[in-house]
Amino acid sequence: MPLSEIYIASDSLPKYGLHKSEKTSELLTAILDTTLLNDRKIIIANGKGVRIFNQERINQLIQDGWICRFPAGTTLPEGLKIVEQSPGEFYISPERNMAERQFIALLKEMSLRAITIFKRADRAVQI
Repeated sequence: MPLSEIYIASDSLPKYGLHKSEKTSELLTAILDTTLLNDRKIIIANGKGVRIFNQERINQLIQDGWICRFPAGTTLPEGLKIVEQSPGEFYISPERNMAERQFIALLKEMSLRAITIFKRADRAVQI
């Protein structure tokens, strides 16, 4: 899905948020549907994922802190897709069922392309 640019609260990305893999796993388990296969946690590809926003929607949120901005034309790593949740809100989710470790690795790969900016609750995100 082509977006002009996307924004993610930085604590949702493994590179910027929770650094310990156990805590990252706990965070993802809380928002994603998972199952076990041979004692490995598998993320079910059902459209759920990490919430992302367009510029208009991120500015409406009363949130402050570090925001990751991905410029227009940013491509997702193979294995991830963008699913629209509601106008201005989307999810980055797995294209297919995959191991939790693989999903986290793809998010880390994506986070390397982020431009981090600080958003104050009373100010809009500026480009």
